[in-house]
Amino acid sequence: MLVVERLKSVNDANFAAVWQLYEHAFPLSEQRPYAYQALAMQDRQDFVCLHLSDVCGFVGLLFYWNLSHCLYVEHLAIMEGRRGQGLGSRALRYVHSLGLPVVLEIEKVVDAPTHQRLLFVRPTRYAHCGESPRGAAMMRNPRPEEQLRGGNEPWKRKFEGKSRL
Repeated sequence: MLVVERLKSVNDANFAAVWQLYEHAFPLSEQRPYAYQALAMQDRQDFVCLHLSDVCGFVGLLFYWNLSHCLYVEHLAIMEGRRGQGLGSRALRYVHSLGLPVVLEIEKVVDAPTHQRLLFVRPTRYAHCGESPRGAAMMRNPRPEEQLRGGNEPWKRKFEGKSRL
């Protein structure tokens, strides 16, 4: 079972583990400075920082922005020793369950780690929807009602605190 906990401050007890993985998993050019991370978490309701864990402890992080018309997944990382167990897919299913289209940015494939990220997204229901200004692939997953009924009824579910998947 994946436990999803929203962190609202860099002072939250679980933030140190999230930040350590963030610094390890992403190149410096894709990282937000610590001070900006603190501001995003304190002053913005549209930014969400998630601590992911299971019965064995901390497994990963997921940062996303609620842009009202879609959820933009900015960063998703799973601990190296826990990859390949479906945890990243479960985290994305959680975000998708919030009821808005989900957009991922997959950076340009230039090395083994970026190729692994692309391989992670390929088997999912995400489809290529364009390029970012940096040349990264933008991937979109439609809302559940678009997949199941073909309708266009807007619906949202607000997330607060912890959720279990």
